[in-house]
Amino acid sequence: MFIIYLTIQSAQSFSECFSALSFIRGNAQTYQLDLHLVPFEDLDKITSQNLCSIYLPGKDVVVKIHYNDISFPLPGAPTVKFVYAYNVETTVTFQLTQADYNSIVDKQNAMYELWYDVNLIKVNNSVGNIQHTKYNGTGCFQKIRLNYTIYEDIDIIAVPNNCFVVMDANLAVSFVFAENGTNVKIPVLPCASGCEAGEYSTSSTAFSQVSIYRVKKTLANENLFARFYKAYVAYRLIPIQLQFEFDTNGINTVIQQPIQNKTTKDTYGCNRTDANGVPYDPHLRLCSTLNPGNMFIQFRDSLSNELQCDTLTATTVVYDDYIWDGKTTFRTQGTLSLEAMNNQIGVPIELDDTLRKLRNEYVWKTTMSLVVFSYLDADGKILFELSTLRTAFIGCVVKSTLVLKTSQILFNVQYDDIIACTSQYISPTGKNTLGVFYVENGFLHSAGFYRFKVAVDYKILFQTTVVSCTDFENSTTAYEAQTCTENQKLFKQKMKYNPNIYTGMGYISENESIILLNTVNEDLSPIYLPLIVTGCVLVVVVGALIAILVLTAAK
Repeated sequence: MFIIYLTIQSAQSFSECFSALSFIRGNAQTYQLDLHLVPFEDLDKITSQNLCSIYLPGKDVVVKIHYNDISFPLPGAPTVKFVYAYNVETTVTFQLTQADYNSIVDKQNAMYELWYDVNLIKVNNSVGNIQHTKYNGTGCFQKIRLNYTIYEDIDIIAVPNNCFVVMDANLAVSFVFAENGTNVKIPVLPCASGCEAGEYSTSSTAFSQVSIYRVKKTLANENLFARFYKAYVAYRLIPIQLQFEFDTNGINTVIQQPIQNKTTKDTYGCNRTDANGVPYDPHLRLCSTLNPGNMFIQFRDSLSNELQCDTLTATTVVYDDYIWDGKTTFRTQGTLSLEAMNNQIGVPIELDDTLRKLRNEYVWKTTMSLVVFSYLDADGKILFELSTLRTAFIGCVVKSTLVLKTSQILFNVQYDDIIACTSQYISPTGKNTLGVFYVENGFLHSAGFYRFKVAVDYKILFQTTVVSCTDFENSTTAYEAQTCTENQKLFKQKMKYNPNIYTGMGYISENESIILLNTVNEDLSPIYLPLIVTGCVLVVVVGALIAILVLTAAK
């Protein structure tokens, strides 16, 4: 009798461990039931026999779910249990078969049963809510990007994972974009004939085999295309998604995959080629993304801004660039004449307090940069675009001096001691670049590149690096002169005999770029010069150059 009394009294106290708001969520694709046990609202206010706090922490609790005519786990199936933690919401998962899940998917009433201390005390409570959720498709893709020609068809290029999406007539695929806070859909119809390998088509049977979803422009949807491109040109970070919608067991399921990466097709054959006929990547790189001085945009793998397709009717170039970390977004825009664009390397851009804030709060691999260059005709219509997305680097050099001798170059460098810098190390296995540049008629030009390998350890705040011509990698096609020594001699002469030419050299690593104008001649004493640091593989410009460009543009 004593044991029975104790059990009843304890069960009444234990019944207040969890709230009547506890609920069940079911997954119609994985056939799982999740019982969410929510702590009692006034759990800490129970003063009499609060066994939830005194007795249960660390103890096993056996769980069952009861519907009218079926309970889980089924008889003979393994026991489902959890370890009790005081005043903490607990989720308990029950794995069902498809048949069992289908048998309860429409039932709206259920109870849960808890056995404390291995069947000594039992508590039954009703669940406050039952809901069968839509499929979570966030892991359906390894990579996904939008690839477009301005105002024309849109390709969504994907690297898929295995995902529960049946490729049949029941499936509706859509390209979704945000317009004034409202989602707008453009249907993505399966290709019927002349399909590319991996393209979503009427014969597609496996989600994991589809790598191209093509949004085709037609007479029926050209208005939707016009609306999308208008919204996209106005703000390049508008939310864009690839959406899959289908029914399973009478439940409507929607999978939405956000798309951040936006690249362009080389429809007009803009790619320049190197001396071996290999095309350069026509996309762009945003340099000095997070430095306190300025930043610089450059065509990747190219020493010129001029493209092969510049013989078209483009007259102006507009750049539109973004850096963001999920909380703060920096945007800068500008317009250049095509001539001004072609007569230099890259485009220097002034920074503001927003970018400095991003630098101070910098988190590696979560801060992104998007660069878009638009080429316009005389009527202001965009003819073609170049676009690229990448992780934003942080530049760490805050001061440096350089001495140019006959066959040696000396760098004295001071690094920033912020955590984002001191945690980085650049090994000597990666190529670092030494470049020679000069400013003539207000534009920055390349005088060729030298390449050498050197370790960069940002934890050593003051470093001196000495590089001789024997350390350079041979690459005669990159020199304006044929050898390292001849190149140095040539540009010392330029600097000495032409006062209208500003000569400089740049030290560039994967995360860092430095340009020094008025490079020191071997016959002169070292001059300590301020520098501009960038986060690009190529070059950057100092503040003086920005002023020159602004004055040139004003004229």
